[in-house]
Amino acid sequence: MKKNVLLDMIELAKNKILYVFRKLCLTINRIFCIIYPYILNIMKKIEFELIRNEGIYVKMTDEQKEIIKKLARCQKKSSSDFVKWVIFSKYINDFIK
Repeated sequence: MKKNVLLDMIELAKNKILYVFRKLCLTINRIFCIIYPYILNIMKKIEFELIRNEGIYVKMTDEQKEIIKKLARCQKKSSSDFVKWVIFSKYINDFIK
């Protein structure tokens, strides 16, 4: 009788382990299904950023660079963001009007 009880306990433990494993796998699958679209969006943004990052180089004197840096600091922007802001918000708006 003790042998049967031991076998039943082993079977019960095996079933519990399989049950937990199945639940865990379902949970991992659900988490993956939820996270996967976000991962795809991040990958697309990274790919877009890599495509979009094309530098345009302009020759300037050191004095002109310093002026741009100071003006950018006044607007609390980086130098490149400041130049884009000036070109797109000021010049293009005036040019279109």
